[in-house]
Amino acid sequence: MKKSILIVLGVLILMSMACSMSLPVVEIQPEDTRTMEISIDSPGGNDTTDIAIAMGAGKLNIQGGTSKLVEGTITYNVSQWEPVIEQSPNSVKLKQSVDEFNFSKLPVGEYRNEWNLKFGSRPLSFELQAGAYDGTLDFSGIPLTGLAISDGASSAEVIFSSPNPAEMEKLSYKTGASNVKLYGLSNANFKEMTFVGGAGSYTLDFAGTQRREAQVDVESGASSLEIIIPGGLNSEIIISGDLIDTTTKGIWVVEDDTYRTENEGPLLTIHVKTNVGSLKLIHE
Repeated sequence: MKKSILIVLGVLILMSMACSMSLPVVEIQPEDTRTMEISIDSPGGNDTTDIAIAMGAGKLNIQGGTSKLVEGTITYNVSQWEPVIEQSPNSVKLKQSVDEFNFSKLPVGEYRNEWNLKFGSRPLSFELQAGAYDGTLDFSGIPLTGLAISDGASSAEVIFSSPNPAEMEKLSYKTGASNVKLYGLSNANFKEMTFVGGAGSYTLDFAGTQRREAQVDVESGASSLEIIIPGGLNSEIIISGDLIDTTTKGIWVVEDDTYRTENEGPLLTIHVKTNVGSLKLIHE
């Protein structure tokens, strides 16, 4: 019994010492600016290609309009952030050798980490993992069978200005304390969607053409959340949570914590769970 107590005390002392120790900060100095050219041909056939992007803090611009699978440039001035391309017959991964959780390495001065990428007409299952970044992700016209985005404190716009040529099984977005706006979500043609956010400002705009029934789950912390339902879309929004300041604009049929637009067409069901935040529902 005494031996067990001594072991526990020893572990607690070691943990206390580890917490009191401060790691040395290693400053990362900007260097000469380098640009990597990306040009990957589309493989034959119509199978879905898995695209994965893993980047640290920086800027990211995505759009369609190329005959290749992917092309573009990555411009950076920190050698540790040199991009790496991993490619197989049905997958491409663009990543940086950067550990965003290693706070002992901090960039000083002005740094660049800018990604400008174009994608073609091949069906894609798309995954993005990013740190704190500014992004304009325009997926208009790009055939997406799946989309998963996970980022830190970001300022991002995700755009679907035209219908997705493919059927998307699931769209997921997980973010921290960010400013995120998603436009044209009905054009994304998803079956399921999840959005998880921290303390931030979020806009979910379901403009576009709703071609099938879809389920959406939204969960956020102490945030400002705006949901826009275009006129003519058949929708149902079910709200749960504590201390929610809910305001509406436009015509809604309200019953307890459920808000409906009651139009014709496929039903869009949205479950919203938020605590200590503001929620604005707009029916245009």
